[in-house]
Amino acid sequence: MEPESISKLIPVIVLLVLGIIESLGGLYFNDNRSKNDLTIELVCLTILPTLIQPAIFIFVLFIMDSWFYIYEDFFINSFFLWHVIAFLILDDLTQYLWHRFSHENAFMWKLHRPHHVVEEMGVLVTYRNAFLYYAFMPGIWFSSILIFLGMTEVFLYYLPIKV
Repeated sequence: MEPESISKLIPVIVLLVLGIIESLGGLYFNDNRSKNDLTIELVCLTILPTLIQPAIFIFVLFIMDSWFYIYEDFFINSFFLWHVIAFLILDDLTQYLWHRFSHENAFMWKLHRPHHVVEEMGVLVTYRNAFLYYAFMPGIWFSSILIFLGMTEVFLYYLPIKV
């Protein structure tokens, strides 16, 4: 199996394991969530990796290839640890700041509020946000740029760990 396939399977396996742990703990037997909640959570979980992230990646890679083509794979031979640090700052830190900002800004709160309206938290609630919340998330855009700059290998290991 290729590394790309494995990196796509790891988040699915992690979610399944966490879901099994939650169900063994009794979360799904006596929960207050409706079928509508489950439907919303599954749709949100599906839309992010199948529509939003690929659309952003394709758009950013197209723009970068059109306007900044001389920088393609610019950092491919640089130190691996610098790539990790770049992802930690430009993806993980910006995601944290984005989340904090969404709690403090009225417009952003409207996009993030679906994550907080459920009566019980669970593994599926993690990705329950409005479509635009993820579409505007800077970490996804920065990750696309880092991949264009040649940091793809780190991304293949970073993403499953992050999820």
